[in-house]
Amino acid sequence: VTLTGAVQRVNDSTLYLYSYSMTDAKELASFVNAGNLGAELNLADSEEQQSLGGLFLAIGLALVVVALCVFYVVRYKTLGWAAVLSQLFTLVIATIVAGLIHFEILNVFAIVGLLAGLALQTYFTVYAFDNINGYEGSTFASAKYKGFANSNKRNLIVHGIALVVGIILWVIPTAVTAPLGNALVYLAILSFVGTMGLNRLFASIVEPFIEGSYAKRK
Repeated sequence: VTLTGAVQRVNDSTLYLYSYSMTDAKELASFVNAGNLGAELNLADSEEQQSLGGLFLAIGLALVVVALCVFYVVRYKTLGWAAVLSQLFTLVIATIVAGLIHFEILNVFAIVGLLAGLALQTYFTVYAFDNINGYEGSTFASAKYKGFANSNKRNLIVHGIALVVGIILWVIPTAVTAPLGNALVYLAILSFVGTMGLNRLFASIVEPFIEGSYAKRK
């Protein structure tokens, strides 16, 4: 029996077989289900597919990140550079994760998950930094400690909810829920790392450039 179709490798353990007719698809499925697919797959012909979607997505996300970085510096001055560094490091980590683990399917719903994770990091960065700026008249070290402390509980709860929702969506095998949940899980974890860890780290790094004038603000 000769079946015509296409093969797409998703990762090391998943291989998608596509047929050109419903008859071939049912015959192939019957062989797989019966465990009788004792044959070799031969490449008879191939066609290279090119798409600009990935390029447009990368450019769009880059513009969003640049806009956020400008927003942080304009809103928080020197402290804003801590958010910029945190955002860039998170982006690097996300790129490494995407390269090593891969997303299930990169479709519009996965992009929604990416943006939701980015929104989480942005919200909790702004929330913590606004709290820090609210302690005028204090030393920066004191304001930094209080500002981050006030955001810890909300940060934990919201990221925990996002992670649980992402896992639930990920295990539902549809083209809508699985990509959305997959991206949301990755980005919720990275957002938590950025807002609970990297923001604190880089705020401490820029602290010497802020401390001298911070306590004078009234």
